[in-house]
Amino acid sequence: MGLEVNRKLLPLKLFYFNYLAGIAVLFPFLPIFYKSVGLSQTETAIIFGTMPFVGFVSRLLLGAIADKYRKHKQLLIACVIAHTLAFDAMVFIPFTRFRRETSETNVSCSMDECRNSSSEVCSLSCEDEPIACRAMNESSLSCNDNATCVLTCESRVLQLDNFSVFCTLLVLNLVGNMFFNAITSLQDTITVGVLGEKGHAYGRQRLWGTIGFGLFAVACGFLLDATEFETEMKFLPAFVLHFVLNVLAVLCTIPFRTKSDIHCSNMMSNMFRVLKMPDVAICLFLVLAFGINYGVIEAFLFWYLDERLGASKILFGVSLGIQCFLEVPAFFWANRIIKRIGHANVFLIVVIAYVVRLTGYSFITHAWLSLIFDAGHCITFGLMYSAAVQWGAIIAPPGMAATIQSLIGGVHFGIGRGIGGLVAGVIWTTAGPIVMFRSYAVFTLCVGVIFAIYRFVSIKCAKAHPKEAEANRSVPEKLPVEDEEIVPPAGEEQQMRLM
Repeated sequence: MGLEVNRKLLPLKLFYFNYLAGIAVLFPFLPIFYKSVGLSQTETAIIFGTMPFVGFVSRLLLGAIADKYRKHKQLLIACVIAHTLAFDAMVFIPFTRFRRETSETNVSCSMDECRNSSSEVCSLSCEDEPIACRAMNESSLSCNDNATCVLTCESRVLQLDNFSVFCTLLVLNLVGNMFFNAITSLQDTITVGVLGEKGHAYGRQRLWGTIGFGLFAVACGFLLDATEFETEMKFLPAFVLHFVLNVLAVLCTIPFRTKSDIHCSNMMSNMFRVLKMPDVAICLFLVLAFGINYGVIEAFLFWYLDERLGASKILFGVSLGIQCFLEVPAFFWANRIIKRIGHANVFLIVVIAYVVRLTGYSFITHAWLSLIFDAGHCITFGLMYSAAVQWGAIIAPPGMAATIQSLIGGVHFGIGRGIGGLVAGVIWTTAGPIVMFRSYAVFTLCVGVIFAIYRFVSIKCAKAHPKEAEANRSVPEKLPVEDEEIVPPAGEEQQMRLM
């Protein structure tokens, strides 16, 4: 039997591939880019810490607007264009300015000592006649023995206006993230809508984004390492690729067909009702904790490897590639794993994986050893995010699909990611990166203990008061079991099993 391609789903796969490839060539390298233009750890932490909070609000707002006016596709296109323009505008910021500086010094000429290895342009006047010293070129100086010269140099000295650079980058990041944070939620909503009763196949669409991310992350790492530009211009290829790939992503949205029956009635009351469910609240608590860990790794892992362990851009690309290629089987098999062990056990596994990753980073003595712990990303993101998206699709009341997905994504990529990056910068500045990584590992372990206690208590209560537990249960007792996937049932009353 020949390979059959579902043309209806092909645009979804292509969008995820191009869009996440565009993210891969720029976003992972932004901390190193900020470092190259003179930003400190604190300034970087402020950028990575504040922009997700703005993104959280915009994600919910834009998700609600899309639900109310049924303009998911149009809003998705607008968000992709706006975020692309905002982030790519960074490359046009005049990061460096030069001022002229003139200085004079007496030089006792010696063939062995009189060498100028700088790039300064110098003119020479000598006390002895005939002229004993002469400038051979801009980078070297030759003179005769036993002559005293007066060296007058006019040099171009680098002058950075760090505050204005920081403020400009902060504004562009905030504007870009206002739209960037809504893209994933809108696209996930469109994907689930297009799939319909086959919503369980979400992971198989999303994994193409992982493939695109992995391929282009590795390629961009090699490209940046081979680039001969100086300072911030070394990252110019990343900005160009980001622009091109996002243009292709926009073109992939043209064939999208969204459902016309998506609408939002009693949106806020439905949301508050969902948030009152105990299982929903504890799951959002976990998603928040995972987002906090995601934020610290995103903001400071590469900075740590670059500054403390001398990592190359090639390592960054290989690291991203390993993380993404291991995500592929994670997304592909996520549904079967969730079906077999339940969402609660999946989240406990994610807790353990984060503790191992964060602790491991703090003990490595060579940058390439970080790849061992990067492999855990397939669990901490691939498996976790698949579980969260499925859960959100089932708990969503009618007309609230994009809003609930926005809430999940906003808590993880917004509030959690923001807290993680902001607090991490403070810990790094005061205690160093080793303490930073180990502090987050301890925090994650505490989160896991709290969740384990909650699960134990809830199971005991359910056995003691089965009728009350059934009435308050936000998820069905059993999920449908199929050989391939779980098909989320439609309707407000059906919820996903957490226990």
